[in-house]
Amino acid sequence: MAGEEGHMLGQGVKSIRGEAFSTPTAQLMRKNPTFTEKIFWQQVRGKQISGYKIRRQHPIDKYVVDFYCARFHLIIEIDGDVHRIPECMAKDTIRTDYFFANGYQLIRFTNNQILNDLPKVLLALKQRLVQLTLAEASLPSHGEARRG
Repeated sequence: MAGEEGHMLGQGVKSIRGEAFSTPTAQLMRKNPTFTEKIFWQQVRGKQISGYKIRRQHPIDKYVVDFYCARFHLIIEIDGDVHRIPECMAKDTIRTDYFFANGYQLIRFTNNQILNDLPKVLLALKQRLVQLTLAEASLPSHGEARRG
């Protein structure tokens, strides 16, 4: 939700390379979170989720994502009712395809999930982080790959 608004706000500002520059937009969005973003942030800030650092309103290229775990390139989006509007759904699909094409992973929750079943949301996030940790641990290190 906030990411699309941020994308729209940041369209007129360009970086040296010419792409939309989203850092000022992200800063503005951090100052004005939605109610559900506030609730979620209180649960994940300060490495409360299994010791992983989660950032809020984080700029990624031309977009601003709701939350982000840099270690795993994991984007965490919280979607409100506006994401059920066909135009917004189309934009979300473009955004999601862009993230996947650029090596990011994504997990989405709805406002209703945050408001009505926060423990289940946090458990799902923890489980995803554990899966990513295990996958990371199973990859050979650079030294092992060269030896083999």
